[in-house]
Formats: sequence, structure tokens, C-alpha cells
Amino acid sequence: MIRGLWSVAGPLPGDAGAADDFDDGRLLVRADAWLDEAAALRRALGLDEREADGAALIAAAYRRWGIACCDRLLGDFAFAVLDRAAGRILLARDTAGARPLFHHLDQGRLAFDGDLDRLLAVPGVPRRLDEPLLAVHLLRPVRMLPALARRTFWHDVARLPAGHRLVVGQGGARLDAWHDWAAVPPLAVRGRAEAQEVLRERITRAVRRCTARPLKVASHLSGGLDCSAIALLAARDGRLDAAWTWLAPPGPDAGPDDIRAWSLVESLARDLGVAPRVVAPTLAGQAALAATDFTRHPVAMLDYEQHALGPARDAGIGVVLSGWGGDEFASLGHLAGWFDLLRRGRWGTALGAWRQGARPAASLPRALATWALRGRGPAAAPKPGWGGIDPLALPFVEQAFAERALADPDLQPFARPHPARGLHAGFQAVLASGGLAARIESWALAGARHGLAYRYPLLDREVLDLCFALPPEATFTPGQARGMFRGAMTGLLPDPIRLRAKPAETARVRALGRVNDAATAQLVEQARALPVASPFAWLDGAALQQVLEAPAADPVALFAQRQAARVRLLSRAWAT
Repeated sequence: MIRGLWSVAGPLPGDAGAADDFDDGRLLVRADAWLDEAAALRRALGLDEREADGAALIAAAYRRWGIACCDRLLGDFAFAVLDRAAGRILLARDTAGARPLFHHLDQGRLAFDGDLDRLLAVPGVPRRLDEPLLAVHLLRPVRMLPALARRTFWHDVARLPAGHRLVVGQGGARLDAWHDWAAVPPLAVRGRAEAQEVLRERITRAVRRCTARPLKVASHLSGGLDCSAIALLAARDGRLDAAWTWLAPPGPDAGPDDIRAWSLVESLARDLGVAPRVVAPTLAGQAALAATDFTRHPVAMLDYEQHALGPARDAGIGVVLSGWGGDEFASLGHLAGWFDLLRRGRWGTALGAWRQGARPAASLPRALATWALRGRGPAAAPKPGWGGIDPLALPFVEQAFAERALADPDLQPFARPHPARGLHAGFQAVLASGGLAARIESWALAGARHGLAYRYPLLDREVLDLCFALPPEATFTPGQARGMFRGAMTGLLPDPIRLRAKPAETARVRALGRVNDAATAQLVEQARALPVASPFAWLDGAALQQVLEAPAADPVALFAQRQAARVRLLSRAWAT
């Protein structure tokens, strides 16, 4: 993780520097980067094969293309460039957001760091919580909150959004997206079969890029489409050394779907030649996560993953491949593609596809009316709160403050655009949703502490560019969810996995719920013993204590107790 304390004139007192800094007197470059296709980039820059890497290669790209250099880089990166001659600082982050980067800018003094907690310890960086955002998270802890794509829980510290750059100069600062998805040129293909072939080629190349370094590689193994495809592509090149799964051998409460899911994982593991490690949440692990100060340390989706990191490090793993990230794009072929056919005037193709997909004729007029209105509104209204619970169900948060925070237009949960707005509108909304950043940053920071780099082949920029470039008539697959991806994986994935519907995994979900309930009970006992105090005017300490003391007889009461316990346990840290 990079960090620095700079002005446009140069590093400031307190800047820690880094062993792999590039500094030639004019440019100072600090980078946390895994650059793909580095040899091709060197050739484009006229450099010798081994002349530059990492920060030095980014410096050469910046010297040639200036702040437009980001679009010439493939891979995962967060970097900072201090251009002394131009009096300018550039911060940039890759399109997937695989490398976190946070910053505080005040009167020309820029502090930046890939570790938020470390940045908050820098002298002069204010530690003032964003109280409305914190309240919304407590009341409605949804994972996909678009505000968190650019904000943090700290009022004076911002997150550099994925795919963005921050340019700081004498005249101020400018934040913008450096890659324009709408400008990706369309790709002409001869039908769906060719489109599927191109998609498979891009994903294959992406997996090879992710495994190009001489490091041991592990992969998630779920029995689902995405992780299975990535694991098989890596194994086919002899680049898969280990795997782990969140599924467990079926127990007494397993249903047919759970049993089938485990059998698919076992069968796939045999094909891959690996013995997957089963990871499961524990009471101690869940209690520790719930008591972690989430305002400083991202904890999204670590319930299972935290238990794989230590064993992976001990086994010498350096890279973890994951399909959890990017499947929203590479799937293609959902109903939005049908509406795109109408938008392009391909009415005959669209009507034929409707019939081919065995959709009822009676529903066609409604679909056409929806398209005429261009899908005003989201595909479905977001749930009012966590698990559908009313976000005003926490009696220890002052109601007037809660209502104002929940009504803030910038603090609304992600709502996927209606399919009638088209594939690309949905893609761009997901990229801006904050959900990808929440999980990717969480895993990136946790993995870095164990010497592991997470890589997401389905978020490779060439794969994403293809998803924006393919015409809808080539990607829409009538009557089959995720048909484009399924077709692309024909001959690679076994049909029981390739054609399988999304599994319910009810036994795994129930097991996680039981562990979380036990962890909540443990946290409540700890919280009850702490002093009744409130770090914020909108938190009622007495009402919070009443929630902790009352029996949790229903899901609403259990949710309130869990949040009350977290607030009580974290109050001391927030107060300071």
C-alpha cells in the first residue's frame, strides 16, 4: 500500500518515502501496482525489455502521455506522481479498484494512503466522523451504497473512486474518470457464437495475465459458473496450486440443493487435481468482525474469507483468483439486451427473440410500454433496510436526525436501473454502486496483511471493454439467464455446472446465521458491562442500554441489539 505526504513543490516533512520510489529529480512516482502486459508497454515506450518496472514504468508512461497515461496501463494499480516541473500531483486508481487509495487535501497539503487507518494517524489529518453517513450505515447497513464509492466514514478523508484520477495543482484539484466506457468503440461480430468465442478468449487472456508472475496461485471453488470457469482456465495452464470453498460437506439439515452443490465442488476439485480447503465462519471470528471499527478497517464479506488467509500464506500462496467481481458484466444477455434491440430499431429480431425465449405473448405489450417509458425508475425499489427491517427501528438514534440522514439524496442505497435503460446503463451503475469497492478493498487489505494479492479476471479492463463493445443482438440469449457466459464456457465447464441455476445454499446461509446470532449474544454481554456513554448528540445512551437489556425476541429486536452492541463497543474509539 502506498502512502505519502506531498505538496506540489515536493515531499513534506513526515513523508515516509518508499524503498521502490522512482525519483529522477523531475518526477517522483510511488506505486502499488501489478501491471499486466508490461513488455508491450515497454515496447510502446521504446524501452528495453528489462529497463523499467513498477513505479519506473509508470514514470515513463507519464513522461510520454501525461495524466492520460492511466488509459495505457493494464492491471491493478494505485499510484501517485509528483511532477515538480509542472507543479502537479496525480493520484490514480485502476478501473476495478483492486488497490485502495484514500486522501486528505488541505491548502495544498496532500496526504494519501492505501490504508485508511494509517492515514488517519498522520498529524494534521482531522479525525472527524461523517455522522449522517455513519447513522445511515447503522440504520441501513447495505453493502451497495454509492456514496461509499467516493466517501469514507471520516468527513475530511475521501476515497479515490475506482477508475478515477485526482489532479492537484496550484489552481486547485480536479477529480474525473480517466476511462470513458461510453467511448468504447463497438465491435462487429458475426452472431452470438462469435461473440461467445471472443468473450472466452478475453477471459482466458485475463486469467493468464493474473497468473503470469512466478507465484503460487489459489482460487475460490464454489461449484458456480464464475469461480469454476476461472479455476479451470488456470488449471488448464498448470497454474492452480490450491483452492478453498465456503461450502461444507452436507450435514443433517442439508437440502437437495446443498447436497448437489457439494457434489459439484467435489467433482470439480477432482478435475482440477486439488483438495479444496473448507473455510467456515467461527464464533470468535464473527464476534471479532462485529467489534471491528468498520470506519477504519473494511470488513465486507470477510465472514469466510478471513479463515483462508493464514493457511494460504503458510502454504506459500501469493495470488488468489476470484470470480466474485465482474460476473455482473461478463454474464451479459439479460433482459436489458432485449430492450437494446428495440433501441437500435431491431424490432423483428427483438420480437423473434421474445418468442424464442418462450416468453408469454400476453406480457409483450407491457414490455413494449415499459420500453416506451424508457424504464423510468429502478428495476425494483431497494429494500427499506437491512433484511427488509424498517431503518427507523433503532430507538436509540434520534428520529429527526435519522429521518434527515435517510432522506439525504447522496445517501440512498443502490438501485439498479430498469433493464429498459439498456445494458450499458446497468453496467455503469454497478461500477458506481460502491458494492464492488467495499468488498474488493476489504479483501485487498486483509490479503496484503498475509502477503496475498487478490485478482479478478472478470474485472480485467479488456473484458469490461468487450462487454461495452458487443452489440445486443450478439449477446442477448432468449430464455436463458447468463446465456452469453454459459455459451462462452461450452466445452470448458462441465454441463452440470455450466447449465445450473443459481444455487440457494440454504444450509450454508442458516449456519452463518446461527454463528452470527451467537456472536451477537456474546457482544451484547460485553456491551452491557460498559459505561453508558454516547459520543454523539443523536445517540441516546439510555435508550441504547434499554435495547441491550431487553430480550431479543424477534429479528427486529436482534438487529437493534447487534447494532447497539457495536455502537457501545466502538464509542470510545469514535469519541477520540
